[in-house]
Amino acid sequence: MDIFNAINVFVHVADKGSQSAAADSLHCSKPQVSRVLCELEQHLQVKLIHRTTRQQALTDAGARFLQRCRLLLEDLESAQLEAVRSRQEVAGTLRMHAPNGIGKHYIIPLIAEFRHQHPDLSIDLTLNPTPPDMLAGGYDVVILDSCEIPDSAFICQTLGRSYSVICGAPEYLARRSVPHTLSDLYAHTCLELDDAAFPHGWEIAGLDAAKFELGQQAFKTNLADGVAEAAKAGLGLALLPGHAAAAGIRSGELIRVLPDVQAHHRGITALYPSRRFLSANVRKWIEYLKVQIPARQQKDNEILSRFTRSDLSRPALHKVPVYNW
Repeated sequence: MDIFNAINVFVHVADKGSQSAAADSLHCSKPQVSRVLCELEQHLQVKLIHRTTRQQALTDAGARFLQRCRLLLEDLESAQLEAVRSRQEVAGTLRMHAPNGIGKHYIIPLIAEFRHQHPDLSIDLTLNPTPPDMLAGGYDVVILDSCEIPDSAFICQTLGRSYSVICGAPEYLARRSVPHTLSDLYAHTCLELDDAAFPHGWEIAGLDAAKFELGQQAFKTNLADGVAEAAKAGLGLALLPGHAAAAGIRSGELIRVLPDVQAHHRGITALYPSRRFLSANVRKWIEYLKVQIPARQQKDNEILSRFTRSDLSRPALHKVPVYNW
């Protein structure tokens, strides 16, 4: 027996005052209504309505059952409305995961802007370089920065692509000289990002990574921002993701060298469980990221491409320039 349908029929019979009126309201036949009521009473082992050919009356048990049934149907209607609203309105909580660097430089600033548009939404963001188990962690969206689109049963949406550039502090370059070819790098100190996507360190076409690493490493960490800070402090040259390098280059704390070199290409990707019946929270957020992340990456790329070898040959390289763009 469909208990919710039986409860709905019972409430209609009680409200309309007869089985015939309830049948008209439910667009079914009187025998169907009578059969459902009998099945409900048999299921409960309780008499709910005294019925004659001319009138009906609720039993005491039926009256008490009716009160509970009304509350149940109201809760069910509210639950259905809430579920429908979740597909139409941005509200509630959006649980999301992102890598540290992408999260800091792109996701968090975009969250602030997105919430201005949707103030009823709360964001629960986890930052970690290791991708989580989406379902076990209860995440609505997982942001990845990877070399390849993952083989996954989830929906995968590419948001942008990034690359890494070689940077150094003005003081370091003034002290150690500016590299103009890849072979010049062998004479420099290497700062390394511990990145699972590029386990061999500085993977650059034309550069012998094994030779480069011999006796050259001065600093290694698993956060791109940490490598950037070490480079700003003059510890050596860093191969930095564009988002981690752009701010330092813009402020003059870092200078890009070998501007023709683009390495460690990777994509920025959003994963979410299903395209079907997608909630408004996820749908609107993904649509927002598809527009905003490429726009922010374009600004970063403009900063990265602004510096050329002619910038590096100017006098007083050791002075830190400040650019107000």
